[in-house]
Amino acid sequence: MPYDVLNEIFIQCLSQYPLASSNTYSNSACLEIAPMVLCRVCSTWRAVAVTSPILWSHMSYRVTVTNINTESGSQWAVRKIDFDAILWWKNNQGEMPPNLRLMANIYEGEDSSDHDMWTTLGMSVL
Repeated sequence: MPYDVLNEIFIQCLSQYPLASSNTYSNSACLEIAPMVLCRVCSTWRAVAVTSPILWSHMSYRVTVTNINTESGSQWAVRKIDFDAILWWKNNQGEMPPNLRLMANIYEGEDSSDHDMWTTLGMSVL
């Protein structure tokens, strides 16, 4: 199937209001909605989906945050795996206006002091 036809089919799979869906309150639920599920079918579908910025213009993602003590004081940090996912999304949205919804889980476990699994996240809202 031609790339542009498959891409148009993928675009039609998107919810009109992806961030309003009640199914977007966990990352596992997000994996079951377009465009994430489209990436899991086969390598061809993944190649088309990841190169279509309109598919990534809206994203809902749950991050785990913790408060860590650093040399410069106490800072809020996210898990590096969450940071990498957000960075990937940012780099793949292309020129489309971004719409990212972050939901935070506060983590206070013993391993939150393991700085290798956390990174600070700065955000600005435009």
